[in-house]
Amino acid sequence: MDGLIGEMKDPDEKIRGAAAFAVGGVVSGSVQKHFQSLLDYLQQTSQPMERSLILHSIKEVSTVYNASDPR
Repeated sequence: MDGLIGEMKDPDEKIRGAAAFAVGGVVSGSVQKHFQSLLDYLQQTSQPMERSLILHSIKEVSTVYNASDPR
């Protein structure tokens, strides 16, 4: 996951967006294992663009998680 988070610093906006989406997918696959790391990264970074991308990742986790909820 660290490699994908590193891609969020790429100069290409499309790469950054794809990385945020991919991080969300990875975390969705193992929420208990990875979600806290994502929150920690959000707290550690002060860069607005990185924070925004992490929030997009969290949104993706929420979307996938809610879609798989059988309620």
